[in-house]
Amino acid sequence: MTKLKALFAATAVAAGMGFTTAASATFINTWQASFDNGFDQSLTTFAAGTNNPNFSGANPVGGEVDTYLQIAWGTPGSLATNPTQEQSKLVVSQGVYAGGASVDVDTNGGTEQTIGITHFNNAITCTGGIPAGGICPALTHTTLLSELTLTAIDPAIFGPIQATQGFAIQFAETKNQSPCFEGGLETVCDDIFVLLNPIALEFDLDVNGTIHHVTIGATMIGGEELGTLSNAACAEAGLGAGCIGFLTAEGQSNTIIANITITAPTEAPEPGTLAMLGALLVAGGVASRRKRV
Repeated sequence: MTKLKALFAATAVAAGMGFTTAASATFINTWQASFDNGFDQSLTTFAAGTNNPNFSGANPVGGEVDTYLQIAWGTPGSLATNPTQEQSKLVVSQGVYAGGASVDVDTNGGTEQTIGITHFNNAITCTGGIPAGGICPALTHTTLLSELTLTAIDPAIFGPIQATQGFAIQFAETKNQSPCFEGGLETVCDDIFVLLNPIALEFDLDVNGTIHHVTIGATMIGGEELGTLSNAACAEAGLGAGCIGFLTAEGQSNTIIANITITAPTEAPEPGTLAMLGALLVAGGVASRRKRV
């Protein structure tokens, strides 16, 4: 598990998901978890002079109409630096990263992969010279909206619980010439991807007295690991020390994978079972005393 544990704000989700019912304690063996994702266009900004910014894959999330599965920007560079001749882009998986609309999560079972956000770092042309600070016109901020739906399926005792949260991203497209910031490649500077709300998402679901603890985490596939960036990299992205994210070299891609784990105490005996066990113990004690007499 990396230092960044979640893609969502814990407090709002916990408030939306806490519930208790009046029946006896219930242990949920299996949950169905699904995610609906999209980049919010109204919360996305580009630096002045950015070429060809565009959104594709319209996918309304959490009641927001202008949300999309992909953001792309920039004019593709030369074949030497950008063989695929594609824009730089951010792409979010629809449903879950492993494929399909949902994933089954066993209580006290393994961690399951959910959504994925991939940054495709394709070299783009910086027109009009290099701005002060060395950052080319590109995406600067966006927010991923992600709606989590949990449904108890074994036993199937209640319907879906939903909550939508925002995952804020700050991005810096750096110049592709030296000198680079400290910690970046020496001649072709890394781009910088920063997570602005790296808050662990952990909340409890009280199912008839049995507390099920839900944790959303994050791991990386390919390229640099997710973690605290150097002070120089944070400054290059316009942030203070201690920012959390990753660096990507030109022509590479990095994917953040969100995952989910659910734990709970093992199922407690039902009240009727406890009463029966008590009666048997009492009967056994009486029989034992009679035998001794």
